[in-house]
Amino acid sequence: MAKSQPSNGKRALPFLRATALVVGTAIGAGIFGLPYVFSQSGASVGVGHLVIIFLTVLMTMLAFGEVASHTPGRHQITGYTKIYLGRAWEIIALVSLVLGVYGALIAYILGVGTFVHALSVPYFGGIPLAYSLIFWMIVSSILFFGLRRVAKAESVLVVLLLLVVVTILLLSTPHIDIQNLLFVPEISLQPTSWVPFILPFGVVLFAFGASTAVPETVEYLRESQELRWTRRSIILGMTVPAVVYLVFVLAMVGVTGAETSESAIVGLGQALGTPVLIVGSILGTLTMTTSFLALGVALLDVFRYDFKLSHLLSWTAVIIPPVVIVLAQVGSFIDFIGLAGSLVGGIDGIIILLMYLKLRQKNIKKAGFLHIPPPLVALGMIVYALGILSEVYTLAFKWF
Repeated sequence: MAKSQPSNGKRALPFLRATALVVGTAIGAGIFGLPYVFSQSGASVGVGHLVIIFLTVLMTMLAFGEVASHTPGRHQITGYTKIYLGRAWEIIALVSLVLGVYGALIAYILGVGTFVHALSVPYFGGIPLAYSLIFWMIVSSILFFGLRRVAKAESVLVVLLLLVVVTILLLSTPHIDIQNLLFVPEISLQPTSWVPFILPFGVVLFAFGASTAVPETVEYLRESQELRWTRRSIILGMTVPAVVYLVFVLAMVGVTGAETSESAIVGLGQALGTPVLIVGSILGTLTMTTSFLALGVALLDVFRYDFKLSHLLSWTAVIIPPVVIVLAQVGSFIDFIGLAGSLVGGIDGIIILLMYLKLRQKNIKKAGFLHIPPPLVALGMIVYALGILSEVYTLAFKWF
């Protein structure tokens, strides 16, 4: 008797699950920072950043997919870096990871403080910093007692986030003012006049941050014996966030224009009413909470297993530096998302492309290997390097 062949639906299931893993990793708290930087740079300039960064990140993710697919064993970026580039680059990747996670944790503390303050101020008063500290105490306690499963809710919240985005789009469309989308800031010989034009880079790169999903995606497809879906899963998994970001940001900026707030939802709530503010702020708070816990657990493991610290010292190293920076009030939600995006996204992007070039030398004649032209790879590294420099340039004028 002939063996029954799996149905088309069953054959497509690994592809859909792998794609969902990439989408779920990419879409997160970064979406709340995009409207503000687009409103500052002008929608056309912001869209330019989004397109360039999307194409660069997509190439990088595909390159990482090749690295993960052709490397035995299960690793994350630091492990692959040690294999292909050596110990020195591994240390650079590790330092980039730690500093980038700190930047993200600080951004989440500030962002949640803003959201909760917007919801609570009519009833309890207070300032955003006070709510940020309350949030910090709660999530720090969760990390200490090891409730890791809370962070797993992130995938569910992505679905809710997409539903809220669709709802906001439907409510926003009648209120869009096309003039808000045509704004372009003036430029002059003054160095500070360039800041709005380069402001979106780090935030957009943060919003596209999904490199951690590539090893997991490859491992899942390898176990499913469907590695052939890797490239398509990455392409679709990155295209979905790009389309969501583009439509969402244009709608938000079209409504609020120059009044767009740093956390987006607060300004939109003021324009469209309390229900939008409540739903958006609650979902934003939950999204940033799960993101904080997911990154907090990852950093906790770095200190425990890479630095061999005790649980107490690891926990202290995770939760103390972010709150010290928050109390110092040296930057905003946007500043730290941009910093985290440019550091982690930029440095990791360069490292991934360098690893790909190493791998390419060994597999140049291998059938089925993805051959990205070296000049295109070099161009990608230049984009990341310019992005890092642009973030340093931006923060230099704001902090010094």
